Amino acid sequence: PDSTTVLIADKEGSVFSVPMPSLDALSLLGGHLGMITEMVLSPAGDVVITGDGEDKIRVTQYPRFFDIAAYCLGHTDFVGQLVFPATHQARLVSSSGDGTIRLWNYRTGMLLQTLRLFQSSSTSAESVVEEGMRQGDSEDGEDDERTVPALATCPSRPVIVVATRNEKKLRVMKITGDDESMLQSVEDVSLPCHPATLCFDEGGLWVAGVKGEQPRALYFRQEVEADTLVAYQDHPAVDMAERIFASGDTEEG
Repeated sequence: PDSTTVLIADKEGSVFSVPMPSLDALSLLGGHLGMITEMVLSPAGDVVITGDGEDKIRVTQYPRFFDIAAYCLGHTDFVGQLVFPATHQARLVSSSGDGTIRLWNYRTGMLLQTLRLFQSSSTSAESVVEEGMRQGDSEDGEDDERTVPALATCPSRPVIVVATRNEKKLRVMKITGDDESMLQSVEDVSLPCHPATLCFDEGGLWVAGVKGEQPRALYFRQEVEADTLVAYQDHPAVDMAERIFASGDTEEG
């Protein structure tokens, strides 16, 4: 939350505060009854939002961790990822093993919208963590029953990009409506591989993926004053990443 404290969550459901830079004194703040799968601090730094291995999202005051502000309830499987849209910081977007992404007013716990991307499976959060990167091994994605939607938020536009490892595409969405209560589809962007993770920088979107057994790195430029992505094949860092993947050398230097 600041330059002197780090918050840590573990698979037992506990949240700890750790002083910097010593990292030698864990202070238990609280936690869930089950495994915590995701934890984020609100943009204002006043609440901690945690998702668990069942289906609950909890909004807790910080540093008064005993004071629960709200629950965001609606998922029917473990919580995968929690993100704040950079231009709509009163909103929270979540993904889950139930195959949905959901838009919330996290201050009140109100569910604003649910988008179903695929049918859920009965696989537990623990098995997803243990399997790790094996969840996208199938070239066609047909055997991937544990995939969880990956989310990325644009730092300058009201854009959310969604990807699942059983589809070779990105779903680009934006928050609309007078009350900022709707995710609207902007475009689908085809990919040459199954996406594994997403991350925006100041200029565009990085996509790490797998094609067969070969890792891939892709970059998409964010159009200025627009909500669309354009493939940027000649980005020098993409070429460097591809060469590193090909050589298998991931050490510094």
